[in-house]
This record gives sequence, C-alpha cells and structure tokens, in this order.
Amino acid sequence: MAFDKNRVIVTVMHKGVKVFVNDLTACETPADVMAAIDAMLANALAQPGNMRSVTDITNVIIDTAAMDRANKLGKEVFNAKALRTAIVGVTGYKKILLRTFSFFSGMAPVPFDTREAALDYVVRDD
Repeated sequence: MAFDKNRVIVTVMHKGVKVFVNDLTACETPADVMAAIDAMLANALAQPGNMRSVTDITNVIIDTAAMDRANKLGKEVFNAKALRTAIVGVTGYKKILLRTFSFFSGMAPVPFDTREAALDYVVRDD
C-alpha cells in the first residue's frame, strides 16, 4: 500500500479506552517518515488532554533527520501529551535509536512485539 499521510493516525477503542495508533508501516522513504511525524504532531496538538498512543514502526527505516525531529518534538510536545505510550517494531538498530530517543526526549515508549500487546499496555491504569 502506498504511503498516505492521512492514514497515519487511526483512533481505536481498545477495551473501552480511546487510543491513537500511529501507523508508519507504509512509510517507504525518509520524506514519508517526516510526513508521518508531522501528522503525529498535528494530532497531538489537536488533542485537549493527554493521550494514549501506540506507534508502529515495523519494517520502517528511520534516518538521522527523522530521529532528530522526533527527539525535538518528544521534548517539546509528545512527552507532555503522553499519558501512556508504546511502540511496535523495534528490532536491531532501532533498539539503540529508541534508547537514544528516550534519553534525549525524556519520553520512554515501551516496546512490544505486537500491536495487540502494545494496546493492552496503553489502556492499563496502573
């Protein structure tokens, strides 16, 4: 499926709780990833309160520019808006990038192997 920035953010109800799923799996180029990050930013800014979110980066190549932008926005926007956040598709070098992102942004999305497990985590209230 071709990348469409209007399909990055999907709102789902999981166990009766609203969750934003940031689906980057259709991103094929660095420009696609940047457009997806912009969509995530617009969504976060449009929300009146804190959010629960799952970001799926399965099979997505994330370059340095995208990582730098995500780190900056993590500090400025995403961390303040996050009630609970998880990430799917973190393997190999992405684990290093996630640790770097967490360190610089102050945000620590919890990695999961499946979207279902990530959704279960973000709807918990403990």
